[in-house]
Amino acid sequence: MILTIVPASLREASTFIAEHHRHHRPPQGMKFALGVAADGVLVGVAVVGRPVTRHLDDRSTLEVTRSCTDGTRNANSKLYGAAWRAARALGYHRLVTYTEEGESGASLRAAGFQPVGVVAPHSGWDRPNRSRQAQARAVTRTRWEQTTASYRSPHAERSTALDCSPSGTNITAQKPAHGLLDQPVRVATACLRAHGGQRTKRGPS
Repeated sequence: MILTIVPASLREASTFIAEHHRHHRPPQGMKFALGVAADGVLVGVAVVGRPVTRHLDDRSTLEVTRSCTDGTRNANSKLYGAAWRAARALGYHRLVTYTEEGESGASLRAAGFQPVGVVAPHSGWDRPNRSRQAQARAVTRTRWEQTTASYRSPHAERSTALDCSPSGTNITAQKPAHGLLDQPVRVATACLRAHGGQRTKRGPS
């Protein structure tokens, strides 16, 4: 049996997920989707989108929001590996996803992902200022990720960097060169002298 990565539309991926996923419905949107076929028959899909958790949405990160197979051996790891290669090709530097308590994560390890934290169970994303439908299942989850060597989280550099460019590139604040701060004073003094003026001393305030 030969596994091959194939294109998949959101509609195709959603239909497959609705038929085969154990506990999740199809996602509402995506950045891209892909499938894996065995001898020409679709046996799995993955949907990749923006991170669901807002503090991970740093313009350099994507999330595998759904990965679903019909149980074909090695199909999941094939999808995760292809999703990471596609995310890198699009210019992203981190890909994250989650497993639920009791899931081994063997497919993720095979694709090069590493566990980076445990997320406590919660009932959903409903907040007083942002209404959302409550989740029926609240379980402990493990977050997995894979990053490029050049990835640096902007949240770790808030005091020294600005993340205001269109592409999300960190712009590090630079100190002024020596003597630059008193340059306006020297210029103003020179202008006064050129016009015969004098600087007025300020009295005590």
